[in-house]
Amino acid sequence: MTTARRRFILAATVALAAAAGAAAWLLHDRAPTIDECRAAGRLPRISPDYVGVVLPPNIAPMNFLVNERGSRYLVRMSSDSGPAVEVHGRSPEVVIPAAKWRRLLEANRGKHLAVDVTVQGDDGRWTRFETIRNTIAREEIDGYLIYRTFKPLYSYWGPISFHQRNLGTFDEQCLLDNEDLGSRAGCMNCHMPYRNRADTMVMQVRGPGGGMLLLKDGAIQKVETRTPRNKAPAAVASWHPDGRLIVFTTSKVQQFFHMAGSEVRDAIDMNSNLIVYSLDDQRVTSTPQITRPEFLEAWPQWSTDGKHLYFCRADKRWTDDDVVPPERYRDVRYSLVRIGYDADAGRWGEVETVLSAERVGKSITIPRFSPDGRWCVVCMSNYSYQASFQADADLYIIDMATGEYRRLECSSDLSESWHSWSSNGRWLAFSSKRRDGQFLRAYFSYIDAAGKAHKPVLMPQENPRFYDRSITVYHVPELTTGPVPVTPDQLLAAIRSADMIGADAVTEASPPRQRSPDAGPRQ
Repeated sequence: MTTARRRFILAATVALAAAAGAAAWLLHDRAPTIDECRAAGRLPRISPDYVGVVLPPNIAPMNFLVNERGSRYLVRMSSDSGPAVEVHGRSPEVVIPAAKWRRLLEANRGKHLAVDVTVQGDDGRWTRFETIRNTIAREEIDGYLIYRTFKPLYSYWGPISFHQRNLGTFDEQCLLDNEDLGSRAGCMNCHMPYRNRADTMVMQVRGPGGGMLLLKDGAIQKVETRTPRNKAPAAVASWHPDGRLIVFTTSKVQQFFHMAGSEVRDAIDMNSNLIVYSLDDQRVTSTPQITRPEFLEAWPQWSTDGKHLYFCRADKRWTDDDVVPPERYRDVRYSLVRIGYDADAGRWGEVETVLSAERVGKSITIPRFSPDGRWCVVCMSNYSYQASFQADADLYIIDMATGEYRRLECSSDLSESWHSWSSNGRWLAFSSKRRDGQFLRAYFSYIDAAGKAHKPVLMPQENPRFYDRSITVYHVPELTTGPVPVTPDQLLAAIRSADMIGADAVTEASPPRQRSPDAGPRQ
């Protein structure tokens, strides 16, 4: 027998053995019949908690971990149409084939998704758990989420990065990292897209190269919003529906700490006002009605028709801005108010109260309108400007037609905050600490036509154990219909550029500011 023939026979033998082993594996791991299983009489424990949720039809595979002891695991996902998706093996980690998952969801919009989990114990017997029944929504969620991430540090900016995630896949891109700015002392915050468009948005940059990054139809500019009349940098923003105006908060927020409790961090708004930046003529303007010294004015949000500016206002109960925290800081509660505005004439109306803190007995922050203007979701907590530091912070929805409000069903007994709407008004993205009480994670809740918020979905990750190992905070999740159309290098170049548009208060804009010869090296 020749050497070549011996090699051929050996290879064929190995292949047959492998095929026989695979057949035995498939036979052994076939889904057992009902008669072969003992009934658990309960739902399986899985993590993340993808049980009884409403999920977008375009979401990435919702991989999960089966928290049940066993030697083999069989998971079957099925609906009314199309073939079921099955995952089986020795690992409790359920990693769902992406192509099969997409086909199953697309074929069954508006229908239930059944998830059957069967586990083989050490004694060789199988246990079948009750079926998990989820719902596949008809309406898609916007395809991308932009957010910033950081570790939950107390007194150091630390690594802060700005990301975008394709929600239909696990593709995530880091758009900016403050280490690239030349210093971990820099902060990137308050990003805000225009009408869920990633090609038009703003973001504030602190530290080296600081200023407001303005992305308009894909072109980047850096703007200095501070003026001799307004020395605080711009922060939380809202775009006017016509895309020509942006309103900002200018504030002095101070962090402080409690000696004990589930959340020792706290923050207070010591002094804040509102300003408006005009993109047409690069002017910063305001009005005395939204810059009154006896009030704290924050969290601006234009109405969907642009005729009113909504914001949150609280009585300023102290005169010394250097005492942190001031006395009676727990008495600071914000009311939701609004002021009329004629964008064509640049004329302001008078401030009127929409929902008072006295009426609800809580502090109202972060108003965000649904695209049709029917609903306004706000955050309420016992006190405070910074809801993410308050364990009692919940999301509430206001019916703008009737003025009635109620706690949203997607709220938990831990902090919820930083919410944003999808462009179709059917999904709400928000940050929540419900999983562990410490780390903000991104969740998506389906909002039906009656304004009911259904059990939310934690943003899926490719590794089912991701959230058990990650200490990353997902902050200010904003839904967008597409990806940011500029590269990280382009964003970084805009920050490092010496050119900056400097806006004058009330008067005309100044030309782009050039770096003086003695200003030091470019950052």
